[in-house]
Amino acid sequence: MDELDALAAQAAGIDQEVASAAPGAVLQQQEAAAVMDLGQQNTQGVGMILGVAVPILGKLYPSLEGIYTPAACDQIAASLGPLLAKYNISMADWGTAYKEELGAAFVCGPIAWATYQGIKADILARTTPQAVKVEQAAAA
Repeated sequence: MDELDALAAQAAGIDQEVASAAPGAVLQQQEAAAVMDLGQQNTQGVGMILGVAVPILGKLYPSLEGIYTPAACDQIAASLGPLLAKYNISMADWGTAYKEELGAAFVCGPIAWATYQGIKADILARTTPQAVKVEQAAAA
C-alpha cells in the first residue's frame, strides 16, 4: 500500500505542476505580481508626495512637521500603496494625468496662503485704534 500512496502523491504533484502551468493559472500569477508591483509603485508615489508636501505645508502649519515625521510618512505610504493597488489606482498614472495641476498647487498654494495672511494683517492694522489715530492725523 505504501508504494500506491507514493505513486498517488507523485501523480498529485505532477497534476499540480500541470495546473500551475495552465494559461489561467499563469494569468492569475501575473495579475498578482502586477498588483504587488502597483502597490510598491503606489507606496513610492505616496512617499514622494509626502516628501514634497510636508515641508511646504509645514511652513503654513508648523505643527505638521512634528506629526508627519519621516517614520510616520513611511508608515502612511506603506499602508496606502497596497490599498490604492487593491482598487487598481495607479499613483503614477494619476500623477502623470494631473502633473500640471499638482505643480500649480504646490507653487501657488503657499503664495495664496501668504497673500491671504498679508491682506488679513493689513486689514487688522487699519482697524486697530493706533492705525485709526494715524489716519485721522494724516487727514487733518
